Amino acid sequence: MLRDEIIEFIQDPRYKPLFKARLWKNLPLRQRQMAYDALSAYFKKLCAEQNPPWSITRAFPEPPGMIEFRKTHIEYRGAPRRKGVDEGKRFKK
Repeated sequence: MLRDEIIEFIQDPRYKPLFKARLWKNLPLRQRQMAYDALSAYFKKLCAEQNPPWSITRAFPEPPGMIEFRKTHIEYRGAPRRKGVDEGKRFKK
């Protein structure tokens, strides 16, 4: 729920990009890790729209430890789909 709120807030056009960049840098690490993959395409677009374009690595850097986070926190990227398994029977043995 918190991840979804962060994503929705960052993508809200009512707030200025500079405010979003400052917020991103001040969010706790875990919150940035939860939201980064969902926001990375938006960050690229937002940085490219600035005049002059912003450096994404300075404005919205990838949080440290993302490789390990992606391996251990599957719930933030969704469970893998298996062929031939109905959604209702997915977790039944």
